[in-house]
Amino acid sequence: ARARAGAGGMRPYTVRKGDTLSSIARKRSMGVQEIRDMNTAVAKADLIFPGQTLLLPANRLSLRDLSIISGLHPGEKVRDYPLRKGEKVEDVAKARGISMQEIEDLNGKKFRKLKVLKLPADKYTVREQEMMSGVLGVPSEFFKSSSFPASAFILGGVGLLGLVMAAAILRRRPAPEN
Repeated sequence: ARARAGAGGMRPYTVRKGDTLSSIARKRSMGVQEIRDMNTAVAKADLIFPGQTLLLPANRLSLRDLSIISGLHPGEKVRDYPLRKGEKVEDVAKARGISMQEIEDLNGKKFRKLKVLKLPADKYTVREQEMMSGVLGVPSEFFKSSSFPASAFILGGVGLLGLVMAAAILRRRPAPEN
């Protein structure tokens, strides 16, 4: 991938199953050509594959990115995670290395009925780590640290920055067409 850094810099994005250049662009209010211009591997092709890394502008967030950021609680040991339609609690836990007992301890016995889960503030998927590092400037050491006080301090600072950024981006985002 090649970077043409614009305002806000660039961040990595790992392609997931079902992603297309069009869907990635649409979710971030971008054009497909903008993504092609930033990534030599897809400059003339439409084919992308799961696991492939693309560069995206750090200031172009999907609604999912914004929901992850808005679930951060600076200085706290937990964060809110809004479940997507059809997403299973077991899959959320497994992807982040969280035991089902830990899910129950944080959310209570009726956690399967919740639409927003409490998750440990120090456990993230690779995609969440990429987004938080690229957009919020969370240092990679945050995700490797087992020292909660240091992690909470880091997350507290970048979490506040992230909430401010998310609000600014939402204000600039054009209203969806019906």
